Amino acid sequence: MCIRDRGQVIKGMRRENLVISSKVFWGGDGPNDQGLSRKHIIEGCHNSLKRLGLDYLDLFFCHRPDFNTPVEETVRAMDDLIHQGKILYWGTSEWPADRIMAAYSACLLYTSDAADERSSVDLGGRRIIKKKNSPGYLRMRDSMLELTNTCQRSRDRCPAPR
Repeated sequence: MCIRDRGQVIKGMRRENLVISSKVFWGGDGPNDQGLSRKHIIEGCHNSLKRLGLDYLDLFFCHRPDFNTPVEETVRAMDDLIHQGKILYWGTSEWPADRIMAAYSACLLYTSDAADERSSVDLGGRRIIKKKNSPGYLRMRDSMLELTNTCQRSRDRCPAPR
């Protein structure tokens, strides 16, 4: 079923009852038609919304890592889409653990939530925001430290491609 057809199918349904996701990476043959650059992410989101006839997506996936675009650029573009009300959450698919860790670090440094003395991370499509030093934040920090150690052990055995 074509994405435009899906837009027609959901037209008669209550939006509150639906969880709509889309993904960005591929898109065409042009120089700006693939990857996770800010330009491609913003245009990909707008194109998905237009095709579906929607105002926002519940979840927007970065489908595949893009080693040619700084992860900070990707994180900031997703954060901007959240603040514009175009997406509620973002996540990744097919990213290696070390790239997820880099995105997590970028969220802490560059998103407005982090600047506001809160920490923010999107993993597996779930946006987690906790005030620093709260029990939830400390559990999240400990989980991320565990993931960091796992990534390091994994990298030692099999270095990630660059």
